[in-house]
This record gives sequence, C-alpha cells and structure tokens, in this order.
Amino acid sequence: MKKFLLPAVAVIFGASSLNAQIFSESFDTEIPTTWTIIDVDGLASTSAQAEWASWAWNEGAGDASSSSWYDNNFTGPTNDWLITPGIAIPATGAFQVEFDASSHEANYLEEYELLYSTTGNTVADFTEAALLSVVDEAEAGTNRKVVLPVAANGQTVYIAIHHTSDDESMLHIDNFLVKELLADDIQMVSLSMNSTIVAGNINVTGTVKNNGANTISSFELSYDAGAGAVSETVTQTINSGATYNFSHSVPLAVATGPIVNLDVCATMAADLDNNNDCLSTTVSAVSSIVQKVTVGEERTGEWCGWCPRGTVALAEMGISNPNDFIGIAVHNGDQMAVSAYDNGIDAFIPPSFPGGGVDRMVEGDPGTFSSMHASRAGEIPPASIDVVSSTDGNTVTVVVTSNFVGGLNGDYRLAAVLLQDGINGLGQTNYYNDGASGPMQNPNAGSMPNFNWVGAGATVSPVIHDHVAVALGDNQINGAAGSLPTIVNDGDVETHTYTFTQNASWVIGNMHAVGMLVNGSTGEILNAGKSAITGTESLSENFANNFSISAMPNPTNGVANIVVDLAVAAEMNMVIVDVLGNEVYNYGNTTLEAGVHTTKIDLTNNAEGIYFAKVNLNGAVKTVKINVVK
Repeated sequence: MKKFLLPAVAVIFGASSLNAQIFSESFDTEIPTTWTIIDVDGLASTSAQAEWASWAWNEGAGDASSSSWYDNNFTGPTNDWLITPGIAIPATGAFQVEFDASSHEANYLEEYELLYSTTGNTVADFTEAALLSVVDEAEAGTNRKVVLPVAANGQTVYIAIHHTSDDESMLHIDNFLVKELLADDIQMVSLSMNSTIVAGNINVTGTVKNNGANTISSFELSYDAGAGAVSETVTQTINSGATYNFSHSVPLAVATGPIVNLDVCATMAADLDNNNDCLSTTVSAVSSIVQKVTVGEERTGEWCGWCPRGTVALAEMGISNPNDFIGIAVHNGDQMAVSAYDNGIDAFIPPSFPGGGVDRMVEGDPGTFSSMHASRAGEIPPASIDVVSSTDGNTVTVVVTSNFVGGLNGDYRLAAVLLQDGINGLGQTNYYNDGASGPMQNPNAGSMPNFNWVGAGATVSPVIHDHVAVALGDNQINGAAGSLPTIVNDGDVETHTYTFTQNASWVIGNMHAVGMLVNGSTGEILNAGKSAITGTESLSENFANNFSISAMPNPTNGVANIVVDLAVAAEMNMVIVDVLGNEVYNYGNTTLEAGVHTTKIDLTNNAEGIYFAKVNLNGAVKTVKINVVK
C-alpha cells in the first residue's frame, strides 16, 4: 500500500468520514481472484513484472501493477484490463470511485483510463465513455476520485482500469474503493503554517476539500489560539471532490515565548459530517535565528545505470553548498545497502532510481538538488544540531545535541546516520557511456574528481562511492521514539546518544556522523549537523556522564561564569559561538582535575543576543546557552 503524504502538520479532532464504503480493495497481498484480468495484446513484458499482478513495490505492502515494458520492436500502446467484480450500487444517492495511482518512474509517465459497465465484465461490455482518461500519471502519485453517473444507481456495476501506455515502465494502482457521497461535507485537509517562525504576524493557511455531492458556495473559517475564535465567511465555489487553499484574512500574532496551540475549523450549516472539520497544530516564535542545514537523500545502486547522475549531483552540491547541505546516498540492491534505510526512505522520496529529496519534504530528480535545497534553506529551525562522534575500535558512539531556540509539542526525535566516503565498489552500471544521454562528469570533488562517465564503459570498475549511508541509528529512519521529550521549549538543550557496533569494513578516517532533528509523524527533517568520527576512547565509555556545565548569571549583561563540575580529570577545550555557529572566542586546551571549575567569559563587546558555550572534555561535548541582554 503506497502512502500518499499530505502536507499536514496537524491531527484530526474527530473520527474518520461517515461516508459509507460499498466496496474496497487494498491489494496488500494479491489481486483477488474475484477481479478479472484481460491481456488483450498478448505480449510478454520484458520486466520482472507481468501485466496486472500484485507487487510489494512500496513500504512492504502490495498494489496492483501493470507493465508497459516490452521489447524494442513494440510500437504500443499496451492493452491490458483490470476489472472489479460486480458491485451492487444502491438505487438512491451519489457514489464515487476513489483510488491511488502512480507511475513507476518520473521520466516514464503512464497512461490509462477508467470505465464502467452495467452489462458484464468483458472488454466488449465497456461501451460507455470513459469516466476518467489520464495521460502521464504522476510518479509521486495521485489520489483519483470520480463520481459514478446516476445511470449506475440500482445496477450491478463493473469498473475497469484500462492500461494504454507505451512508456516501457509500470502503472501502480492502490487503495481502490467505491463509497457513497454525503450531500454536504467539508473537510479541513491540511494546515500549511510552519511550526517555528520569526515573531510577528502570520497568515493562517491551509486546504479544505468538498467531500460532498453538492457544490459548496461558502463556508465559515475560524481559528482559535486560546483567546477565542476568530471567524469569517469565505465565499468560494468548490465543486464536489475539489480542494481550496485558504488564507484567513485576520493574521495571527505570535510572540516569542510559550508555544501557541492553534485550532482551525471549516464549517457549514448543512454539513453532514462534523468529525473532519477541524485540525490542530502548534506554532512557536524563535528567540534567535540559527543556521538551517538541509539533508539531501538520493536513492541509488550499482545496478542502476542512470544513478551516476546522482553521484555527480551530490558531488556538485558538496562544492556549491559545503556548509548548509548534507548529502546522503541510500543504496539499494548492492553490497552497500542498509535495509532499514533503503526500505524506510520509500515513504519520503521518489521510488525511481535515481530519486532524490531534501528534508523529506520536497522531491525530484537528483539533478534538481540545488533548487530543492533552495526551497528549504529559508525555513526557520527550532534548534541548532551539534554532533560529536567517536570510536574505541569496537563501538562508534554518536551524541546528538539539540539547542532549542523555539518550542515544539509532539512526536519529535533526534536521528543519526553514519556516512563513509571512498568505498570501493564492485562495478557501477553506466547508461551514460555512449554519450547519447548527454554529458555526465564528476566535478573536481570527492573520490573520483573530474571523472567523465561518457566513454567510461557500460560498467565502470574500479569505482569509488562517496556519501554512502553505512548505518542508521537504532535502524529507525525517523530516529528513536522518546529521544526528545514531547514538549521542548526555547532554551532547552536535549541530547541523545546512539551506539553502533563497528564494522570491520569501515574506514573511520573516511567517515562522518550525521545528526538530525526529525518530525516523527511526518518524517520532515527540521535541521541537521555533521561531524567527523574521532578515536577518543573516553566518549565511548560514556564520559558525558562524568561532568555537567552551567552559566551564571544567565541572562547576563556580557560577563558570565561557565561552571564545570567534573567527576574525573580531563582535557578541556571551550569555544563560544553565536547563533550562526561563528566562533567568537576560543579558550584553547587545558587540563582540569576532578572538582568544580569556574571560567569567566566577557561578551560585553559583542552584540546583544544568544551565544553558546561549547565545552569539550575528552571528546564529549556539552553546550550551554548564554543570553546576553544589554
């Protein structure tokens, strides 16, 4: 069952829609034998997938898939039918067919049509005009909805999906259902405000949908941030099945301080299902701006001939955006694959190879990493992310620290990934060899600088891979549940530690650890950080438990004391950085005996604002926030 993610940042108050389902099929394990499959063209696919068969393509559950991939002499289009069993439609009411559809690859978008018959389930029975004709179904997926004609009422109806493509790829159909439409039903589908913002007025925005059979001409839109509902009448024509993107005319004022709990509702007097009218979210204004670091994830594999495109794209981003973009190559079907990462990423970036996405919020071809990064670079992070990683030769320990400048309420987590550069591959399939698909050359960066894939051979060996994900913290793509409290506030510093059993094939000198702040419900990456892995033994022995730090007074007019309470002797280094991570002072290295130590800092010549003292003791780092107020 493919997951179609909505850009919602909220939870529904009530139960699901009251619309009665008449027929449904998820195709999770098979296409039931009650369905009819008709192979009119009689051709055998050259892919591993036959015409109309169940395939666990995404997230481990099945869908109904049909291939249009035949030999090069095929001039198409394919002619293959998938037909439901007879469905008894009630005599009165309005009824809708709904299903999820997607093409297998972004470069090969499939065609199909939806038809119905009241006479039988042979091809000859489908004489009515198509209910829906689709040219170039989206690779990311579309939730399709079609209202059955009134002529179907009181009849036994057969519904057919007729695959008519010649794109030499695949069509996927999932979550097929027929349901009764309520006469009037408006649904609050999503809210589109960011969870953390700069203090000031924000627009309350989102999307509503007409789930009813009747056209909506107006509705009441309201929001409540704790001071009472702010309502207005929205005059807008919304046809059955259509959506409308709204922006409330009265902005919401959000000040720095407590998290704002916000309820947003769309209502109508005639609405027959009030359980889907409202959504809830939280908004917090940050006390300062910290640097936003995006994460770009690329699906790849040595078997994938088009995947050198992703290799080049990640190398280019390493040159153009070395400080605010972290690239990760997620391998599939080769010796570098990490199954938990490979399987988990399906929900967030395109299932094609190569496929790319940034922060699990925007997706596309890896060649568009630059524009995807730009679309996320302006987001306001709720925290900066520090990463300290170390090995004792047996265990790699990664400590991820989040320094919050805004509040969050919900399932948020700290995640960790280990990356390695310079991995010797077994041989990369290369479809760019003949030059027919244009130039493809690594820039002067990475382990294969200025490597030209054109003319390099249909299989490139030896080949070296960079940015490869070799381990995923707790095998959880969104991070470990409970790694952050449910509620965090401005000024909180939260830490989570991941340990990895060191693999004999890892070259620690070529590795980095990535830490991420992740929305555990949606997968959105809010911010990230990266560090090299050191050989400090003390950290793997959990040295971070042997000391604590604090700042007094705090807030301060510029002069403060950093207090270190140390259980055992250690080497200390302390630096002071501003909210952008710029170092404003470095206190160098010193040896401290066990006990309480106080270090005076003077920031009177620095601008008012937020600073962080980062204290490194034997490789373990703790951070304390300093608020300078003048």
